[in-house]
Amino acid sequence: MLSCRCRRAVPGIALLIGLMVASGAIAQSSPSLLEEANAAYESKDFRRAGELFERSALTTRNPGEAYNAACSYALAKLPEEAFGQLERAVRFGFMDADWMRQDGDLATLREDRRWAPLAEKASALAARQADFWQGPASEVPFREDLSLDDKLAGLATLWAEVKFNFVNFDLVPEVDWDALYRESLPRVRQSRSTVEYYRILTRLMARLRDGHSNVYPPAELRDEFWGRPLVATAWIEQQVIVTKVEEPDLGVGVGDRVVSIDGQPAADYARRRVEPMQSASTDQDLASRTFGRGLLAGPAGSTVTLAVRNAEGELRQVELTRRPLAEQAVMRPSHRPFELSWLDGDIAHVRLNGFGTPAAADGFAAAFDELSSAKALILDVRENGGGNSSEGWRVLSHLTAEALPVASWYTRQYRPAHRAWGRGPSTFGREGGVRRLTGPGPYTGPVAVLIGPRTFSAAEDFALTFDLLDRGLLIGEATGGSTGQPVSFTLPGGGSARVCAKRDLYPDGREFVGVGILPDRVVAPTVADFRAGRDTVLEAAVEALQTPG
Repeated sequence: MLSCRCRRAVPGIALLIGLMVASGAIAQSSPSLLEEANAAYESKDFRRAGELFERSALTTRNPGEAYNAACSYALAKLPEEAFGQLERAVRFGFMDADWMRQDGDLATLREDRRWAPLAEKASALAARQADFWQGPASEVPFREDLSLDDKLAGLATLWAEVKFNFVNFDLVPEVDWDALYRESLPRVRQSRSTVEYYRILTRLMARLRDGHSNVYPPAELRDEFWGRPLVATAWIEQQVIVTKVEEPDLGVGVGDRVVSIDGQPAADYARRRVEPMQSASTDQDLASRTFGRGLLAGPAGSTVTLAVRNAEGELRQVELTRRPLAEQAVMRPSHRPFELSWLDGDIAHVRLNGFGTPAAADGFAAAFDELSSAKALILDVRENGGGNSSEGWRVLSHLTAEALPVASWYTRQYRPAHRAWGRGPSTFGREGGVRRLTGPGPYTGPVAVLIGPRTFSAAEDFALTFDLLDRGLLIGEATGGSTGQPVSFTLPGGGSARVCAKRDLYPDGREFVGVGILPDRVVAPTVADFRAGRDTVLEAAVEALQTPG
């Protein structure tokens, strides 16, 4: 089955939607008909389910519903009907041959002589589709200065992918994408290197103000873009504060305030030189990127001069050398995906630092017996940049016996015939929904979730579901305000880009893309606490959990 609730292994929402779109399974169907079909499938009335899915597929030419009809007929031991619907699914555009080969619903069909040709046909369709969107002509190798034709072709690709796929144009009403494209043409023609060309594309994409719509330079240029000194900074109480130093004798210390950069006031330098290159969805997301990893970035081997003032008021000037990415490994967070520590009062502090792999949810499940004894639980996703939404939902399944409420979503639908008929744009999506996951427990003690501007993407899906569960407090600062399924594509010279194609929102219609998931209690770090080694937000959560009522 392609239905998200019937698949044997449910992927994260981003992956699930990608599979549905890849198979073409996004045509509108009668909700009542599909509900009846799914109910028949769930009750194991597979013949009836097949008939209902088949009716839906014939009405909409939806390859996903034809595929579901094939699955149902196969389970009903009706191979003729099953192969008829599977052939129809491929004819309508179904091309996920890998899923066909692993779907247990179709196991009884795989020894039939008709199976292999259909699977091969689906694979061939997928290959043709891939070549249609980006075939061999798009594979332009790296050169120090790409040809003008290649540069203009890359700009046109970027324009087209955004024009037809970007879902958040309404959040940037001032953006005239066609005008920006035309403004970029002379800049691209005048560029004298691939580095300069990619800076133009990066600045152009940043105009969309979306954290899931970015340009990435070729591997050969990453040190040119992302060389950094072994010093980290952050924006705390409207000041640039040094948060980490990994090279001795630099003359700069943790807790110092950066007063100026290359002779310009730090905030002015950031907003003029750094901010225009950052793809960010909200003010807090933009500040995090601009005053964090982006602030001191530049060509590896070049230098940057800082004036810094320490806690005692001493002002000094330092010159730092930007290091290549290979030497920046020491600056990367040492956090593991799952980290557990115990605070006074038998409060468990769980850091969930990423959902890119199953490690965070696996770690939580493995520690659940120990966590069950906690008087209170703090789940910390302040440094979680996202990954697979299902991993976060796996964690939350330990906090409730109920189904997990999840976001609504939609994507744009472009139908050329509708445009020819003068019809307006349309969308496809889901109004709310649930994820039915089972976990041990549930844990019934008080819970708080810590969030901040670096809480991003799948971690925001996690925060939204926790908010809907009404299971405890969200404490900290608003999240990054960017989630959704991006469309990725290559650019000339080996670079790439992605464009956000899916919009998520609360089931009641509240927006959080471009806003952020808002905390129940707003608590932000302070310079004084940082210098003293105290975690302002964590301490506020402990106090909240220990306060009756």
